[in-house]
Amino acid sequence: MIVLTDRSRLDTYDRCPREAFWNYYWGGKGVVLEEEPLPFLFGTAVHHGLERLLVGRVSLPDAIAAGLPAFDGLSPFLKAEQSWLFDCLVRVWATHRLPTLRAEFDFLKIEPELLWTLGSEGPTTIVQMIRPDLLARRISDGALFYIEWKTTAYGGGDWARKWEKNAQVLCNAIAIEETLSERVEGVLIEGLVKGPRKVESRVRSRFNGQMLQQSHLCYCWDSPEGLSLTWTKNSIHTPLWEVAGMTPEVWLARLDASEFLCPVPPITPDRDDIADWRDAAKWKMLRIQEGLTRLASTPGEDKRKVVSRYFPQNFNACYPYGFGSRCGYFPMCFEGEVRKDPLSEGYLIRTPHHEAERCRDSEDSPRTT
Repeated sequence: MIVLTDRSRLDTYDRCPREAFWNYYWGGKGVVLEEEPLPFLFGTAVHHGLERLLVGRVSLPDAIAAGLPAFDGLSPFLKAEQSWLFDCLVRVWATHRLPTLRAEFDFLKIEPELLWTLGSEGPTTIVQMIRPDLLARRISDGALFYIEWKTTAYGGGDWARKWEKNAQVLCNAIAIEETLSERVEGVLIEGLVKGPRKVESRVRSRFNGQMLQQSHLCYCWDSPEGLSLTWTKNSIHTPLWEVAGMTPEVWLARLDASEFLCPVPPITPDRDDIADWRDAAKWKMLRIQEGLTRLASTPGEDKRKVVSRYFPQNFNACYPYGFGSRCGYFPMCFEGEVRKDPLSEGYLIRTPHHEAERCRDSEDSPRTT
């Protein structure tokens, strides 16, 4: 039996096994919120834009245009804010990082779909679906690297250091090596600093109490003396896209680009760490599979006990970032009517992001999970 998995569901299971159950396994496919989270939409836009820029060799405006549809479903103000932020960040990266990378690397593949055997136990084989952002070959010595783009609220040294022992770095590195039969010499993380999204607390701001993207890319203080990054007497907190004649190119010329870029020095994956992660991930997936098998053969009235045993709730994850940031699956856990019919309560059947899972679902094979 082939069991498909990916890094996202393993990470979700680590955070909260019950969230992983709702997200990936409820009803056979899992459910997602009808309204996609803003960070996901922004990440989608970044990947679409940079993919066109790197592989399609299109112009920078065309690459930006390719990512903007990700924001079409947002409210007018939020769409304007996030579109402006996206436009600015892609321009910053294309101007200040892309030439450096082009001089050092040949770009090979954008988001290649790879299937990697994570491990086996008896008749069960765990296959991980991998999609690294970019494979690249260093021009000077032919060494293989892989590159990831990540957006972050703050960046900085602490953010950069966390990638050294990150599960995505560990599993993707070994998956690429074994799938392509070539050693990965290093991993590059290209950080794009978008600023935190939080409630505006400055009393002088006309947006006081509203949720804003706290970035110098998005807002300024407008006064009779001109535009400023900080409050001055008689100045008004103003969205840059509402300033007459303002464009992202004009505004970026006034800013320090390093404020919005956080490239991580090349990471060389530790092989012992990779082996430890791999073994843990295999047994984690085997337990998930055991739970799903038992669930399928358990009478309806006892299914909840099986879910509680194999997919327990982590109550500490209900409000992962404090008050006001409730987990999207909170209603599934604690509201019986939502749990009975989530498709009528703001949830949708999850659409697989990996080709292998889409093909498996289309075949409706009883031998896969």
